[in-house]
Amino acid sequence: MLYESNEGGDARRFGGIDLFQAGDVSFVSGYEIPSHTQWCHEFSYVISGEGYFTTDNETDLLVEGDIHFCPAGKTHAIRTTNGSDLRYAYIGFTFNEKADEDEELRKLKEYYEKLAYYKVTDSHNLVVPLFRNLDELYGRESFYNTMVAAYLVQLLVLVYRCFDAQPKSEYFPPVSEKNVSQSMYAVAKYIDKHIFESINVQKLAQEIGYNYSYLSDAFCRCNGITIRKYISNRKIQKAIELMCCGKLSVVQVSNRLQYATVQSFSKAFKRTMGCSPTEFLRQQAAGKPADPSSSENEPTEDPPKSNE
Repeated sequence: MLYESNEGGDARRFGGIDLFQAGDVSFVSGYEIPSHTQWCHEFSYVISGEGYFTTDNETDLLVEGDIHFCPAGKTHAIRTTNGSDLRYAYIGFTFNEKADEDEELRKLKEYYEKLAYYKVTDSHNLVVPLFRNLDELYGRESFYNTMVAAYLVQLLVLVYRCFDAQPKSEYFPPVSEKNVSQSMYAVAKYIDKHIFESINVQKLAQEIGYNYSYLSDAFCRCNGITIRKYISNRKIQKAIELMCCGKLSVVQVSNRLQYATVQSFSKAFKRTMGCSPTEFLRQQAAGKPADPSSSENEPTEDPPKSNE
């Protein structure tokens, strides 16, 4: 817990948001946080394991990647399930009078004050800004107040989007031989949107309305690599982000990115980065940058779990 608070509460002000609590905790199987009244809003993000989160009389089982929101004034309790440890990060906050001066913050404030359901699954990759925010809070480097204020707003917007998710139509630029860059943008946009899924190149072309052969040839001409290799590279980039910034384990990252096994993830990672994920993390901890040059000319690997 970063800021010790009680019902009289001490808080740190970051723009229009008052931060009461922030942390990353782990509990063993069978541990329980007794029922208590929540004096500020709090959202929790399950990093690993599973546990029961109760708000008033409503209890939800949360697993890795789930978010729980408990409004201020509600009765709140947490307990791990038997046979499973639980690790989660949390943010306790309220909005102050400065939020009323900002139209968008005021809308967020009104939304959270009226939110009547408490569990949702992360659909916006919260784990990275969540841990970057904690790093800023604990590290307190230059301009950390500005950084924390920005991360808090980002997190609250992303949590809002997870709870308020509505199906939205996707816009992809029309195919044009004269404007290949638009086609490449559409491919990159699709891949980033579906990075946590198994991406099939033929399905990709079909869903964004392009001819598969044209799209594959044009992409390779413009970028010097195949779409398959680009997907593999983007997954490895995302894996590095999740491990280094999101503090996720190699197994968790492998599962999040839809690799068939941890071994297939490690193999793909080594082909791109020249070392295993574990060795990469050791090098990062020692301040040694990885050298992917040794694997540049190795054969590429199909994206994970592809049906192609």
